Amino acid sequence: MPSRERAVDVGAARGRAASAELLRELHATRVDRGLSGATIARAVGLSEAQYSRIERGISGDLSIIQATRLLAAVGLKLSIRAFPDGEPLRDAAHARLLERLRVGLHRSLRFRIEVGFPRPDDRRAWDAVISTASWAMGVEAETRPRDRQALERRLELKLRDGAVDYLVL
Repeated sequence: MPSRERAVDVGAARGRAASAELLRELHATRVDRGLSGATIARAVGLSEAQYSRIERGISGDLSIIQATRLLAAVGLKLSIRAFPDGEPLRDAAHARLLERLRVGLHRSLRFRIEVGFPRPDDRRAWDAVISTASWAMGVEAETRPRDRQALERRLELKLRDGAVDYLVL
């Protein structure tokens, strides 16, 4: 029976691929701008040997701070965003909240969890969608809301882009 790859292992592979890509960009930009490895090493406070190992990807894990410093030294800016992808680890309270909602619904209603947005380039998802043939309601299950204004802004954008008629929090 084939085993399913764990999300954290997929994440680690993505991290290694992203690090390798950043290091290729670092190397290409350094060479393109006529900078030596020694120059970059001095600028960020590393030895030439340390810098060489980092650029070749053999020094272990590349931290975000280290990558940002190295890229800045050659005139590049690192930009990072995170997007929903796959089934997240949920805390028990979140799962119970969605389950309580599901069991309380009339059986004529369709209930789906982790429903992606309609545009393929938009990786956001509703925690759940309740729907009939004539309407759809996006569900956001918040067990520990912290910043009301940020939550309201996020929900307004999701309601605008999420192809639903209503929103329940």
